[in-house]
Amino acid sequence: PVSEKEAVIRLLPPKWKNRIRSINTINAMNQGEGVLLFSEIEKFKGLERNFVMLVDAGKLQQGNDWLALLYVAMTRSHIGLWMSVEGDFQEKLIELQLSNLVKTR
Repeated sequence: PVSEKEAVIRLLPPKWKNRIRSINTINAMNQGEGVLLFSEIEKFKGLERNFVMLVDAGKLQQGNDWLALLYVAMTRSHIGLWMSVEGDFQEKLIELQLSNLVKTR
């Protein structure tokens, strides 16, 4: 849960940064050509896109409901999901995946 001003996207070059818009009721339905929408996970619940980029994923660990937020974030894309994760959170995700594997004969 990071605002646009705190998110890693603030470090993007102007070429990309200038294309980013905070999601609202108007652009959620018709974002326009070449526009990238930004949203905190809580505000994106119930919406979907072909492609979703999850940034600052490691900061999810700071809340009690991080697993629920991660689920929401990871289930918003139809075609592709790209995640930016730091080392320790990446390890946590791998542990989560391994703990959910179903053992077969």
